[in-house]
Amino acid sequence: MEGPAYCHKLKIEAGYVPPGAALQNTQMLELWVQSDLHDATEYGSEVRNARGPPTNQVNQSSGSHKGGPFKITVSSKTRVEDLRVVIRDIGGILPALQRLSYAGKHMDDAQRTLEHYGVAYWHKRFPHWPIKIRRF
Repeated sequence: MEGPAYCHKLKIEAGYVPPGAALQNTQMLELWVQSDLHDATEYGSEVRNARGPPTNQVNQSSGSHKGGPFKITVSSKTRVEDLRVVIRDIGGILPALQRLSYAGKHMDDAQRTLEHYGVAYWHKRFPHWPIKIRRF
C-alpha cells in the first residue's frame, strides 16, 4: 500500500527522499583535509609537522581541530557544497573561503559530487592524498 494513493493520504510529495536516504549504501571515504590558508607556524606547538605521519587532530568534544591536516568522513556521492559545510563544521573554515582541489583538480562546481571529480577512484589507490584548501 505504499503507492501514490498512500503517499497522497500522508501528504508526502512525489519524489520525496528522507534526509540521508540518498547516501545509504554508498562508498564512504575517509579523507585528509589540508589548508594552505595558514602557515604551519601559526598553529602553535601542539601540532605535529604536516610532513610527518598524519594524525587526526580533531578535538572530539568541540568538533574543531587544533590546526594542521584533519580527517573527514563523507560519502562518494557528497556534493562539493556539502563537503564545504562538513569542513566548516570540523575545521572551522568558512565555506566562502574554501577553494578546494584534489589531485590537482580544482573543485569549483559546487553541484558536482566527489565521484565527478574522481576522488573516489583515486582515493582507493592513494588514500594519503589530501583535499587541499588553496589560497585565492
